Amino acid sequence: MIYGEETLSEVADQDLERSTGQRLGFQSRGFKGAYLSGQENRVKQFHYIVDRYLYSD
Repeated sequence: MIYGEETLSEVADQDLERSTGQRLGFQSRGFKGAYLSGQENRVKQFHYIVDRYLYSD
C-alpha cells in the first residue's frame, strides 16, 4: 500500500498526516527533546529495562 493512494481509515489517515509535520519538527534546530506524560515515561522505562535484560552480557 502506498500512502495517499489508499485509505487505512479516517483516523489512521489523520494520524499519518499529522506525523509528517511532527517528524519535521523533531529535526528542527530548536527541538531539544520531548516531554512525556507519566504513562509514556512508564512505557519508556519498561522498554529500557527489557532492552537491558535482553542485551546484557
